[in-house]
Amino acid sequence: MTHAFDSRRRNVSRPVGRSPAVCAALHVVAALLAVAAQDAAAQDYIKLERPPGRVLPQPEDFASITAGDNHTCVTRINGNTYCWGANNSGQVGMASTATCSGVPCVDRPRFVMTAKTVEAGSDHSCALDANGKAFCWGNSNYGQLGNGNYGYMAQPIAVSGGHTFTSISAGQFSTCGTTAGGMYCWGAIVDAVYGAPTPSQVFAWNGYQTVSVGYLHACALDVIGSWRAADCWGNNHYGQAGIDPLQFSIVPPTLRSAFGTAVARVSAQTGHTCVDQINGTVQCAGYNGWGQLGNGGYAPTHQPQTVGGGMALHGVSSSGNHNCALDSTNRAYCWGNGYWGQLGNGASDVYPQPQPVA
Repeated sequence: MTHAFDSRRRNVSRPVGRSPAVCAALHVVAALLAVAAQDAAAQDYIKLERPPGRVLPQPEDFASITAGDNHTCVTRINGNTYCWGANNSGQVGMASTATCSGVPCVDRPRFVMTAKTVEAGSDHSCALDANGKAFCWGNSNYGQLGNGNYGYMAQPIAVSGGHTFTSISAGQFSTCGTTAGGMYCWGAIVDAVYGAPTPSQVFAWNGYQTVSVGYLHACALDVIGSWRAADCWGNNHYGQAGIDPLQFSIVPPTLRSAFGTAVARVSAQTGHTCVDQINGTVQCAGYNGWGQLGNGGYAPTHQPQTVGGGMALHGVSSSGNHNCALDSTNRAYCWGNGYWGQLGNGASDVYPQPQPVA
């Protein structure tokens, strides 16, 4: 009886081979297949949205880089700002005890502050935070930190006056910034003898898009519709303001330079100034003892010289005695003093014409 009862139970049981464990496993497999299908569809969708080979920017990617005499600063996309290099004046933005060849230094990037832009001057640095508030650090022997004091500061300190800046430029011993209320400068460019430790209004005009500060002169890009002119002022002994030095050795902040009205970018340095022209060429004026005007000669002039005889160049960046720019294929060219290899052409010499970087 027991066997008959057991047989009947087996005859009415679930189909052979479909145990509870197997059924559960089948459900798991089906679920996994569904997830895989959804993931594949999502991957196809992503590939459509992001073409192969395109890498999306990451928060830690560099957004900008700027070089002073012997130090460098960068800003990342997330706003984190880092500096490194010589730190004898606190220009890296922190106190350091390490030395490089006997000079206080920081030999790798160190966080300074969160900023939307940073500018490295000769031996000081300045940055703007997300609200346009200016901070500077480093050497302030002429008041170029703008905090009302002279001396050194190895950490960011707010510039006096509470101004909201749209751009800022740190030069050799001077700093300038653009605001909705005009142009403000501080340091040696305001007073070459004693300096000026707080911002002074140079222009009330608020049409300046950017400013670039050299040693004792500066140039600002004035933009009104399609009008794009470089206004320069200050020291003009070599014609670096684009104005005849026989007429004005010190240029007041009211004269237009000779760079014309189609300027795309301006870069001022110790004794010369270079600009990008909208037509795709670079022009320079001022001191030319190292061939930094790029015209093949060494004589100074206030008349803008077209670099390389008119070769296509853009993105000019100026140093004290040499300049660099990119050609139409973004290949780098440099000219001027190359005694320390700064032209990157594999030679140690002076070149008054653009040289391709090796």
